Order: sequence, then structure tokens, then C-alpha cells
Amino acid sequence: MKKSFIFIVSLLLFVATLFYIFSIDKSPEQVGRTDKMLLETNKVRFLFKVEVLLQKGFLSYLFALQKNDETMLYDALDYLEAARGFLSTEYMNYDRLSRTIDPMIVEMVDTIETRGLAIGQEELLELFHVLNRIIKQCSIAEKNVWIEFQQDLVAFQATQARISNIYKLFAFVFAVLLVAALWLYLRQKNLTNLLHAKEKDLEKIAFFDTLTQIPNRTYIEKLLQRAIQIARREKGSFYIAIIDLDDFKKINDTYGHNTGDRVLVESIRRIESVLRPDDTIGRLGGDEFLIIFNGTLEPYDLKSILDRIEKVFEKPIHIDDIEYYSTVSIGISNFPHDAEDFSTLIKYADIAMYQAKSNGKNQYHLFDAELSAWLEEEYRLETEIRTAIANGEFRLFYQPKIDTESGKIIGCEALVRWMHPKKGLLSPADFIHVIEQGFMVREFGEWVISEAARQHALWRAIDPDLSMAVNLSVRHIVSHTFYDDMRQLVERLDIDLKHFIFEITEYELMSYKNRTIDTLRRLADEGWKFHLDDFGTGYSSITYLENLPIQAVKIDKSFVDKIMPENREKLLVDAIVDLAHALDITTIAEGVENEYQFRYLEKLGCKAIQGYYFSRPLEPEAFEKLIEESQPLHPITSMP
Repeated sequence: MKKSFIFIVSLLLFVATLFYIFSIDKSPEQVGRTDKMLLETNKVRFLFKVEVLLQKGFLSYLFALQKNDETMLYDALDYLEAARGFLSTEYMNYDRLSRTIDPMIVEMVDTIETRGLAIGQEELLELFHVLNRIIKQCSIAEKNVWIEFQQDLVAFQATQARISNIYKLFAFVFAVLLVAALWLYLRQKNLTNLLHAKEKDLEKIAFFDTLTQIPNRTYIEKLLQRAIQIARREKGSFYIAIIDLDDFKKINDTYGHNTGDRVLVESIRRIESVLRPDDTIGRLGGDEFLIIFNGTLEPYDLKSILDRIEKVFEKPIHIDDIEYYSTVSIGISNFPHDAEDFSTLIKYADIAMYQAKSNGKNQYHLFDAELSAWLEEEYRLETEIRTAIANGEFRLFYQPKIDTESGKIIGCEALVRWMHPKKGLLSPADFIHVIEQGFMVREFGEWVISEAARQHALWRAIDPDLSMAVNLSVRHIVSHTFYDDMRQLVERLDIDLKHFIFEITEYELMSYKNRTIDTLRRLADEGWKFHLDDFGTGYSSITYLENLPIQAVKIDKSFVDKIMPENREKLLVDAIVDLAHALDITTIAEGVENEYQFRYLEKLGCKAIQGYYFSRPLEPEAFEKLIEESQPLHPITSMP
């Protein structure tokens, strides 16, 4: 802006200088022309006086001769002498006219001295002609001078008009340039202010979260790197914390994202209210936040802040006259004790946060050596799972489902086992949590379905009514391609949907119910069958249970274990079975391990059971022998 303004001013000064130089060059000519016109004006004035004096002298001379008045003769001589005096000035210099008057003066002097006033008529007439000729010469000279004066006057006026126009043009151009310069200055100033405002807006968009107005992930990571640099230079230490709102997805799924956003904003406000002025909070994404506790902080001071954070969430969040209860899980790591780079520091705080969630949520956990060992084990396990999938080390085992009335096998559940080359046979409890975290959950789920469908197709030739159940991860269901992928998979494998069942864990389903129920309904309308696994552990309401497209619920083993004599808690199983019957839903009990449990469930009207009381999960060959016998299955005498 300043450079542009200086350029415009410099240009104006340059133009003014050129005009000034142009004007100076023309000044001598204008001065000369003015002097000449002044001289010509004086000539005209003097010639007019000469002409008047000559006329007066001529008349005085005539009257003097006619009236014999000597006084008038002397007056005539004076008039002629005065006229000759005017003609001899520096302005006139008319020698010829002067030489004409001189004889007349001589004649008049001679007349006075010698002849007096006695003059004849002829002489008088001659004098008349001489004076008349002199007067005409004077008139002609006057006329010539006047014509030349008029010509010079016209030229002078034209020059003056041209100069005036030049001055007007210069004044106009200067005014236009001045207005343009002022406009450019104001426009540039406005653009500069607008640019600064846009830069601030872009900086806000680039570095601050649009919803919560706190630093976003990019900016909070930069602040963390800066804090590390300062701590290294000053040989200090500091803590960071990652905060996650517990069960926040339920609020989004139940009440919508608009309500969820308002809960997030209020949660940030509450957290900021208990932080120190130097502490910084930023949003990593979703409902996860990062706090940088700047400066040295003693452990008891850190505990005090974390306790206050937990305390502010004890009261419900009120939005539109509805109360929302939320808690937080917090993970903490320390620089440089735990890590010396920002990415590892965040990773360790994240691990500590997940440990807090695993311990029951609504608490905080500091990263320690035990968590570090767990992290290394998880990483090693993930690497081994990748290798196991490539090497085909996973197998499907099949646990029979027994009809409580006939004791015959009516179906089976496909259960994954890992034939580890060093550790031997591993159950899902040892590895499935890694896959469920998102690692190849889709690919692994499709492999299980494909393998179970292939085996089911072979066994349908032995028992056409045999059902096959596979576990379906809700994390797989919520993928945006799940519906189309499943339809293509069923068509490609020619799956018998009448006898092929998908089991979904109740707890996971309740966590994603709004995103999964519509998909499950669409598939159910096309003939798919769904069973709700681990029923009783997900806190589902009767309303959701009634709206779910399920044909059966599987009573979780934790409830079956309560079926013991004199144990009133077994009445919970009675309530579950009665509820299912009221909703026209079949019940299947899993984890049945003794005869008392079996007889109790049989009496309640439980349709089928599954557990070690009759059979452990079997390899395909062993299960095939059971269904080939087509006989009621007898209880096993010992538990594996």
C-alpha cells in the first residue's frame, strides 16, 4: 500500500516538473511579445497625438494668415515643434515623417522673420497641400501601426488562451491523478484490512475447531511441540492428558448430532473452568481432547486438577429441558519421563485413557511400565495376526446347539480358534479384541462367513434342517459398504438364508443401535435371520428389543451360572425367558455346564441350549460324525 502511494505521488511531482519546465521555456517569448505590444500601443498613442498637433498647427497657421494674427502663427509653430518632438522619441523614430515636417517649420519661421503675415493665396494653398500631405502620412503611419498592433494582439490572445488551456488541462489532470491516488490509497487500505481480516479468519479455520472454538488437532500438536522445545531448553517436564467422553456415541445415536455438539461445547466449558490459566486444551477429533499442563506440575497438583475435572461432570448437562449425564476417561503421560517426542507422548496418553475405560470408565490413569509392556504385547500380537491370516492359521470350530425337548442337534455356532505355531490352540479371548479394534474387521468377518457357509453347504446334504450361526461384528455392520457387500457375498456363496444365522452381541448393538437397526431391518426383510448374543449384558430396553429384527435371544453365561439351588438370582433367567416369550422370541441358553441348569432351563421352556454339558466346540470332522449319527446327544461326564 505504501509503495503504491509513493509511486502515485512521485508521478504527480514528475508531471508538475515537466509542466513547469515547459512553462519556463515559453516565458521569454511571452515577455518579448508583451513588450512589443506595449511599444506598439505607445506608437499608436503618439501618432494620434502627432496627428492632432499637426491638425492644430495647420488650423492655427491658416487662421493666423487669414486673420493676420501673429500670436496664432506662433501657436501653429509650437504645435509643429511638439509634433516633431513626439516623432523623435525612442518609441517612434519616424525619420521620414520628421523630415517632412522640418521644411514646414523652416517655412513658418521664415515667414515670421521675413515676410510677416503677408502671404499670397497661392502660397497659402501650397502650404495647405503640404500640411495635408503630412497629416495623411501621419494617418497612414498610425493605421499601419494599428493593424500591426491588432495582429499582435490576436496572436497574444491566442497564446494566452493556449497557456490558459494548458493550465486548465494540467489542473484537471492533476486533480484526476490526485483523486485516483486517493482512491487507490483508500482501496489499498481497505484491501489490506480485508486481507488481514481474511488471514485471521483463515488462521482461525486452520488452527481452531469451528464447533468448540478451541485449538484443533493441527494447532494443539504444534503447541505440544513448542512445549517440548521449551522443556528441553529449560530441562523441565510437563504432563499432558487425553480426555474422552464416556458413551458419547449413545448421545449422538439417540438424540442426534446437534444435541451431541451442544453437549461437547458444554463439556469443554466445564473442563476449561477448572484448568489453570496457562493450561491449554485442544480437540483431537470427535469427543477426544488433549490438555497440555504447561510448566512444572507436582503430582498432587495434577491429581487435584483431574479430580476437579471429574467433579464438574457429576451434575447433568441440561439441553432443552433434558438432562444428559456424561463422565470422562482420562489418560496422562509425562515429558520426558514417558516419552520425548510429541507423537509417542500422545500415543502413551491415549493408551492410558483406554486403560481407564477398560477399568470401568469415569476415572483417570497414568501411563506406566505395565502399560508399556501391554502396548508392546498388543503390537506384537497385531503383527502375529497379520502373519496368521496370511498363513491360514485360523480355524473354525463348531459347538452344537441342542433342542431341549428331543436332545438332538438342531444347529451349531462357528467359533474361531487360532492354531498358533508356538502357543498352540488359542481362543478368541486371546486375540479377538485386536481385530475388533478395527484391524481387518471386515476382511476377517467375511472370511468367517465364507468358511462357515462352505462348511454348511457340505452338511446340508446330511441334515437339510441344520442351522449355522456365525458371529457378526457390529463394527463390521456400521461400515458404509456392509449392506451391498453382504448381499453380494450371499449371492456368490449361495448361502441358505433360511438356516444361516448371524449372531450380534447385545452390548455392541446397543452402542450403535441407531446406525445398525435400519440396516438389519432391510436385510431381515430379505430373509436374513439374526440372534441377539450375550443377552442381558447390554442394558437394552423392552422398546428396542421389540423393534429389533431378531428371532432369538441367547441368554448370557453369566445368568446361566446363577442357576443353582437356593439361589434367588436364578429368577433373573425366569424373567428373561418370560419376556422373550411375551415378545414371541425364541430363547437359547449358552454356557450350560451341569444337569441342574439343563433341567431348569428345560422346565422354563428354553428352546435350545449350548454348552460344555453336552459338547465343547468341535473340529469339522468330529462335528460331522455327530450329525451323521442323528441321535440325541448325551451329556459328557467330565468338563474339558
